[in-house]
Amino acid sequence: MPISEQQLAPVKSIGDAKINAVAGSGKTTTLVYYAQERANNKLLYLAFNKSVRAEAKRKFVALPKVTVETAHSLAFRSIVLPRKYTATNFNPTLSKMVKHFGITPYRDDALN
Repeated sequence: MPISEQQLAPVKSIGDAKINAVAGSGKTTTLVYYAQERANNKLLYLAFNKSVRAEAKRKFVALPKVTVETAHSLAFRSIVLPRKYTATNFNPTLSKMVKHFGITPYRDDALN
């Protein structure tokens, strides 16, 4: 399918670009063209959820320098795995979270 004039602008852009369009309008297809134009660059495609991520991975399969993640999978791979965090026996109360992260509460009674 040929690229439209609306898709061509972000594909040929230099620097940061923002694509704001409704579902099914061709955003991912535009980003595939964008990535093809920059095949030597590493790019991150951040998907809204796992099903969008799976679809995008299929579309970017021929572009090995494009990483497709969700925000959660990116955080998991970047933060949880390297530090070997586990979720076993995890019971996050507000007071435990405040203590763990060194947060100063706005008021003392907020922890009760």
